[in-house]
Amino acid sequence: MTKKDKIKRRLIRAEKKRKKQIPEPKSWVFGFDETNNGFHIKPKNPYFKTSLVVTGYATEDLGRANYGSEPYERKGHNYTKRNLPKTLEKCREYLSKHPTFLYTTISKENAKIYPLSRLKADAIALLTLSLFLKYPTIDPQRTKIIMDEMGGRKSSEEVDQGLEQWLKKTELQIPHKIKREADEKTIAVRKADRIGHYITAIHHFGTNNKWPYRNKRISFDSLGETIIRFLERDEIDYPEP
Repeated sequence: MTKKDKIKRRLIRAEKKRKKQIPEPKSWVFGFDETNNGFHIKPKNPYFKTSLVVTGYATEDLGRANYGSEPYERKGHNYTKRNLPKTLEKCREYLSKHPTFLYTTISKENAKIYPLSRLKADAIALLTLSLFLKYPTIDPQRTKIIMDEMGGRKSSEEVDQGLEQWLKKTELQIPHKIKREADEKTIAVRKADRIGHYITAIHHFGTNNKWPYRNKRISFDSLGETIIRFLERDEIDYPEP
């Protein structure tokens, strides 16, 4: 073996070693779920308005669906007067541990004017774009969207179709699908489900008439503005979630 061949061989080995040290780009899942579909949860304060909450949660794609639940990641909390302070504190504790979420609210008045499936599609599109704007290091080409079934099969299909239309307008080619019982079987959707539930509980059963975590709440009426911001977004360095 000549000296030139030895140098070439060393360079090839060095390049292989360098590639092994470069981490694979992360893949992400955006999970979406709704809370208070049908507006059946009534605030204890009659002056508070009831709303449907749509929540989006971003998490790294771990390549698996099923997982063990965490403490206070179950449904059916007892919001009685005796247990209320402790329960709401647990809700806030959970939200602080899972900060990569955004949410929006759909008013009962809007639901009387427009089809609810259309409003939910708008909300998911709004939160999808807002998550990309908040975390620019997340690559849309390595992201997928999973939604829990929303109001039955027909309504869910309409939501999925409405979302597809919005994604096309923003030139995003993101895999997206509705999964039945995704709030039990898919990590990102399970988190979105719990977060939406706790946001609703804090607002409806707390003492403040304003929605909690207002820096996480995206105005439902800002979809048009958000689309423009997304299409004109600059490359800014933000910390990864």
